[in-house]
Amino acid sequence: MRLKQLIFILKGMLSKYIGHIVLNKVGDISMTLTSCAFKDLYVFKNNSYTRVSQLSEIVCVDYPARTKRFDLLYVALSFNFNVRYILRYVLEENTMVESVTDLYKSAI
Repeated sequence: MRLKQLIFILKGMLSKYIGHIVLNKVGDISMTLTSCAFKDLYVFKNNSYTRVSQLSEIVCVDYPARTKRFDLLYVALSFNFNVRYILRYVLEENTMVESVTDLYKSAI
């Protein structure tokens, strides 16, 4: 499956949660999402179009000047389709985030 087709499918699957989605220069699919991470990562792990098999990175960046000052990023890999997904959430200071360790042991 071509990456542009996959982006079209992802927009349909997660339309109410995706704020922005783009194919970057190195071929990664990067998206900004508005829902909780656990549900999104569950979909990416179990969907036949994505089949994410590994969560490789969890990153949180603090932007003190912004109202929603934190960017939480999950970098996930699909070995079946050779695709890297970068899922980005923009969060306010006291936002609780559900753990994803039940889905990916690498999140411990």
